Amino acid sequence: MKIEVIESYEGQEQLHKEWDELEARGNVPGVFLTWDWQSIWWRHFGAGAALRLVLMRDEAGKLRAVAPLYIFTGSPSDNETDRAPSGNGGQRIMRIGGGVDVSDYLDILSVPDDAPAAWQTLGGWLKQHTAEWDILDLHSIPQHSATRSLACDWAKSAGYQCSEQIDEVCPVIDLPSDRNFATYLASLSKKQRHELRRKLRRFEAQFPDYKYYTTDCAECKNGLTDFYALHRASAGTKQQFMDDEMAQFFTDMVDALTDHSWIRLSFLEIEGKRVASYLSFDYNRKIYLYNSGYDPAYRDYSVGVVLLTHFIREAIESGHTRFDFLRGSERYKYDLGGQNTEVFNIRIQL
Repeated sequence: MKIEVIESYEGQEQLHKEWDELEARGNVPGVFLTWDWQSIWWRHFGAGAALRLVLMRDEAGKLRAVAPLYIFTGSPSDNETDRAPSGNGGQRIMRIGGGVDVSDYLDILSVPDDAPAAWQTLGGWLKQHTAEWDILDLHSIPQHSATRSLACDWAKSAGYQCSEQIDEVCPVIDLPSDRNFATYLASLSKKQRHELRRKLRRFEAQFPDYKYYTTDCAECKNGLTDFYALHRASAGTKQQFMDDEMAQFFTDMVDALTDHSWIRLSFLEIEGKRVASYLSFDYNRKIYLYNSGYDPAYRDYSVGVVLLTHFIREAIESGHTRFDFLRGSERYKYDLGGQNTEVFNIRIQL
């Protein structure tokens, strides 16, 4: 493969088209490696870092792989922030674009059969450009990605250190192919079914006229104001996370992904008031549960679980194959039948 390196997303209409075509063939887990996601993330959080879009083409010039990398000066411990760090001292860290906090699955973009050749080509480029980086710090690599073996194989052959550790868990539900919600319920343990039915009965007895709905893509944009309010009202650190800058990133991201019909915004409504919400991605017949919010005044009525149960049922009946809760080991994910998958941090050091 031949290498081409681009240092800006601006004015790259042809690359945008090629990237979209590659992403459609690449069996990508979620939207996080799409052109829209990567370019919007960079626009919001790339200040102080250097972009390196490493494009790999075959002899005919066709795009076969993309490594959307960036470089910053700092420390590998800077992985708790989604903003590209801009420290003046430390090591030169190279990462895949998308941010650790806001992108749940990251990787080198290619079709599976091209992954070995892509890593061989990328490895050659990395070795030629060691003046630019000290640590290649790859986060959120899916457990079944070829990168897990190919990256360390290349590093060891080049005489570099390579380590791998679990970044986080991503619980998932493989949905029944018969599109029957009863089949899903039967897959839960007796205790899980009992608790779920108890919560649903209690909620429905208290609020018999509640409404559940998922907005269509056009309406998603109009529902974001309520989503932000519910997110910021939720317990924990969500209020700090959803600052004005992050909200603008979400707004721009929803605006772009809505054009592909990948966005779903679900609400639970009581007496005309929205009390819980989930923002999700509908991508390649899979649902990715991205973020949520609820009104703490209704915490005792399990509004999040009620909303989520309706959403899972909707996903089953519409023929989706998987419900992915994304990163985090919150108990409710397992109560609803989630089974762990893992994402990994691969670190290569000169």
